[in-house]
Amino acid sequence: MSPFSEVTRLTEVEEGTLVRCLQRLDERLRQLRGAARILGDPALAAKLETATAQTRRDVVVTASLYTQ
Repeated sequence: MSPFSEVTRLTEVEEGTLVRCLQRLDERLRQLRGAARILGDPALAAKLETATAQTRRDVVVTASLYTQ
């Protein structure tokens, strides 16, 4: 896992676009985790929970980039 600042140095994409994409990814992972639970696959749900935890860190989950 790389820090957000390192990821931004590796690409020319604007920070806001990266944050938006990571937020959408997090949303999809949560939806998939819910589906896995409904389908009765606890192993898949656990893997998706881990993936969600790994995406919900650093600046991506900050309420506003301007409040800090």
